[in-house]
Amino acid sequence: MKIIRTTNLITLNNAKTKVLLVKTSLGDDHTQKWTFIGQSIKKDENVEDITSKLSFNDLGLKTEKLIKFNTYETKTKNAVIKSHYYLGEIDDNYTSIKLNKKKYKSAEWHTLNEEIFFLDFLHSEKDILTDLMEKENK
Repeated sequence: MKIIRTTNLITLNNAKTKVLLVKTSLGDDHTQKWTFIGQSIKKDENVEDITSKLSFNDLGLKTEKLIKFNTYETKTKNAVIKSHYYLGEIDDNYTSIKLNKKKYKSAEWHTLNEEIFFLDFLHSEKDILTDLMEKENK
């Protein structure tokens, strides 16, 4: 069975009260739904190296901290998708986002509270945000 690896960066402000979400430019079904920045990883690529570059390459922002959050597996008929999630913090005073328009249509900060769950998400972001909020409240 084929294994597909991805890395995703959950971008938080320093106070960990807001998360940066994006809408992709890839396909009509995806452009209206929120997700985290991320990309596929080739077999020979290092997950942490690729993740550390995501924030700057996709948002023009420098991540202050990079912490492994979790890995989730999704099994499909033809493949296993291993999605690696990292937490990255951005300085609250640095709000100028230079979005990679080839990959993303828009980016917005959203407050981490119950209202975030009313957003329309692309994949399993609700579950990941639930895990994040539970860990932050412990």
